[in-house]
Amino acid sequence: SAQITQRAYAWPADIIDGATGKVLVDPRTTWGRVATHNARFSARHRAGAWALRQWLYRRAGRYRPLWVPTFAEDLRIVAPFSAGDTVLVIANNRYSDMLFANPQCRHIAIFRTNGEVLPREILSCQVVGEDAEWITIDAAIGFAGTMADIRRISFLALDRLSTDRVEIIWKRIGVCDTSVGLVGLDMEG
Repeated sequence: SAQITQRAYAWPADIIDGATGKVLVDPRTTWGRVATHNARFSARHRAGAWALRQWLYRRAGRYRPLWVPTFAEDLRIVAPFSAGDTVLVIANNRYSDMLFANPQCRHIAIFRTNGEVLPREILSCQVVGEDAEWITIDAAIGFAGTMADIRRISFLALDRLSTDRVEIIWKRIGVCDTSVGLVGLDMEG
């Protein structure tokens, strides 16, 4: 099992102090990024422990990034859709006005009620009324349904492990726990 803890956000900036009494802050990027959070993993049998070790090995420490969902209901579909649809109708939460410009809010994970997770990228968006917006995704949704077929849609953040060394605590053979730090990566334009 896995659990993600609360996230902290960082705004990379350079502070310019010319010792003249006025201090300027020059942001390096337009958007903040996820700075740090922890992911805790538990394995309760040998196969789970082996899978956890393989997953950690594939990360290669800080080298290989991974997509991590927010696990929140960031977007909500409000109209039925077909399997070939690449345009979805979502509840108007001002995504077009406030979030689409942020490159960190362009990737989503669609969590289906059957347990399947579909990663997609939002290519464009448009307000179509007071209550709805259209988002265009990079690939067809792949199944026909309604909002009842989707548990939630969460934004995906591109992260990497915060360290090259991970400590695994073994309780007995095949049963272990570990906690790894994750650091968000800047995703400018």
